[in-house]
Amino acid sequence: MRDPSELGVNTPNDASTTRAAAAGSSSTSSGIFEATYSLQNEDHTLGNCLRYQLNKNPGVALAGYSVPHPMERKVNVRVQTIQPLTADGAMREALLDVVSICEHVTETFEEALGAADSGAAPGSKREKVESAFVE
Repeated sequence: MRDPSELGVNTPNDASTTRAAAAGSSSTSSGIFEATYSLQNEDHTLGNCLRYQLNKNPGVALAGYSVPHPMERKVNVRVQTIQPLTADGAMREALLDVVSICEHVTETFEEALGAADSGAAPGSKREKVESAFVE
């Protein structure tokens, strides 16, 4: 597993991310299995991606996000996990999954552009897309 810091992923210790333990937790051990992360300078794009990736994890009992106000660039991501997976561990995995998906999409896009620029055969997808816009 790669370290999120080398990928440019904000971890809970970064200034742009804050973590709050669950309100009303009766024991300190339950606090590691549930948390709300406040991601500054983010919007629905990252919030929904993280929610989706978190919910795919079988160790996550609940994952959701909210934007407190449309004019405020902040996303709150709520995570509750089932032992032994911690909320921080689930969030780290989801962030790394999102980064991996973005890297894959970028690589695939660049390969497709390279194939099209190197003289793809007539009737290729790029030619069809470009001809659809030319009239």
